[in-house]
Amino acid sequence: MKKSKAKKTAGRKNKKPKYKPLKKLAHEILYKNLDWATETAAYYGFSPYHLPEVTKGDRQQAEKTEKEEREDAQGDLPFLHLAERISILRDYEERKWNKEPQPILAAYTSKKGESKTYHFGLEILGSEKSIADATLIKTAYEILKDRGYENLSVAINSMGDRESFGRFVREFTMHCRKNLENIHPTCRQDLKNNSLCSLFCKHEKCLKVLEEGPKPMGSLSEPSRAHFTEVLEYIEMLGIPYQIENTLVADKTFGCQTVFKIFEEKNGKVLAAGARYNILARKIGFKKELPAVGAKVEIKDFDGQVSASRKIEKPLVCFVQIGFEAKLKSLQVIEMLRTAKIPTYQSLSRDKLSSQLSIAENSKIPYTIIMGQKEAMENSVIVRSMQNRAQETVLLPNLQKYLEKILR
Repeated sequence: MKKSKAKKTAGRKNKKPKYKPLKKLAHEILYKNLDWATETAAYYGFSPYHLPEVTKGDRQQAEKTEKEEREDAQGDLPFLHLAERISILRDYEERKWNKEPQPILAAYTSKKGESKTYHFGLEILGSEKSIADATLIKTAYEILKDRGYENLSVAINSMGDRESFGRFVREFTMHCRKNLENIHPTCRQDLKNNSLCSLFCKHEKCLKVLEEGPKPMGSLSEPSRAHFTEVLEYIEMLGIPYQIENTLVADKTFGCQTVFKIFEEKNGKVLAAGARYNILARKIGFKKELPAVGAKVEIKDFDGQVSASRKIEKPLVCFVQIGFEAKLKSLQVIEMLRTAKIPTYQSLSRDKLSSQLSIAENSKIPYTIIMGQKEAMENSVIVRSMQNRAQETVLLPNLQKYLEKILR
């Protein structure tokens, strides 16, 4: 009897840990250093997340994937690294998050060595929609503004899908070979190993060749072009200053579609960067692609003061949108609610009214704000009580006062 009991105990020890759904973790994890950033991210749907440690296996997988690319892998995007992308996808699979409602929105904090530099990371896994890219950009932008940065701008580009970027690489390589005599000697030598090296060169000679050469956007497939156009429409609607930077690309081993960085206009200093990496999951053994987009915000010279720990507040309203026009205005409405400090839940990557309303009911959120095509055109929303189903149409400029009144 004792022997079998010992076997059972040993068996329990070898069992894999049971992971909690991310939405449950949102109310349990306390962020002591950067809870102001976590709170901002929560309004846009991000739940706190412990970034998994990059294992030896992750690093070996990264090396293998880079070797398969052979050349042209290097990009010009700071903060995002292949091994870390792989560790996040591995964690997604181990936690079986594919069985949870998609997408998964996760926010995490990582420290850069012993310095006072922090990285605040944002990940959206399981959504290929353009609203996911826009949500990521908007959240990173607002976190930097909360930190006190001014005169921010977004540099953005699209690498397109794998076929689109492959077409661009071929066309760009041919263009460089035709103009070898006009390329800086160092880049001319590097072209043997990386045909994209002159894409990142700042020498006057290479810049002229670049200006006359093909651009990644010129090689986009129709679906990739439509996706990028929608991302730009969201950014314009939000009033975020941006510029298309044709030379901005991510590491080819994982980067695809939208690539962006947020910088200070006065000195060009990059403060945040992000990219889609839909193509990576298949490369590391997943049965199919997993739509994913991630970003990191670099917060330097953190003062080290620990603010009072607090849990993420339970949402008082759930924002629901139906139709593209409503999606366009959705991030503006959420920012309005964040500014008013009204705890909000939303699921912008979902389209069906029923699935969004069920979240409000299951989470026992007292009020739902609904914006459809009609409301988007009229600059209004419907505010519905989830208790008695009473509802009222409210103009957006009056929304904050109306909510403060009924939530009092």
